[in-house]
Amino acid sequence: AKRREEEEQQRFAAEGEVRKQEEEERQRSAAEAEEAKKREEGEKQRLAVYEDARKRHEEEEVEEQRSAAEAKRREEEEKQRLAAEELARNIQDEEDDRQRSAAEAEEAKRREEEEEQRLAAEEDARKKEDEERSRSATESEEA
Repeated sequence: AKRREEEEQQRFAAEGEVRKQEEEERQRSAAEAEEAKKREEGEKQRLAVYEDARKRHEEEEVEEQRSAAEAKRREEEEKQRLAAEELARNIQDEEDDRQRSAAEAEEAKRREEEEEQRLAAEEDARKKEDEERSRSATESEEA
């Protein structure tokens, strides 16, 4: 009976040791699983931060390209506006030159006509004087 009791105690002690080892193994497995879960969570966060940074960088590049395109468009519009203003000035200058030339030609024509009228009036006055002299001379001779 004593031997059976000792065997029972040894068996009980052995079962306790097995249960203790199983519990330690379960705790170690749980700790490893928790550690793996933490590492996985950390990796997910690191990837999320990386993805956010990548998206932000892409958005910044898109914004820079949009800004550059907008600046180029404004610059092109300004060039076109300046070219249109230059063309309008050139057209106005040509029109002013044409009007000035026309006015100068009109003035020259008017002066020429006045000169012709003055010369014609002088010629008429000479003819009248000549006629008057001739008439006076004829009258003197007759007298």
